[in-house]
Amino acid sequence: GASMGISAAGLYRSDTKEIDIQGTISPVYLLNGIGRIVSKKGEGLFGFNYAMTGPASAPRIKVNPLSILTPGMFREIFRSAPPRIEE
Repeated sequence: GASMGISAAGLYRSDTKEIDIQGTISPVYLLNGIGRIVSKKGEGLFGFNYAMTGPASAPRIKVNPLSILTPGMFREIFRSAPPRIEE
């Protein structure tokens, strides 16, 4: 059957129970097999960038619909900088 690829990178702060995660959702991943050559593992040739921030119990979710038009190797253009661990 059809499958979907999902990638995620970010932070979960256990003391405040907040998340700061971003990644890509690749619908119909099976058809995106060529994406393995030009994108990260778990992402297809076509995919939506997303971000989840805030309380883990009710995160704010943002999706960039224009990112589906960008082939995998150029999708980084639409991503924000990865979250940093504060010391």
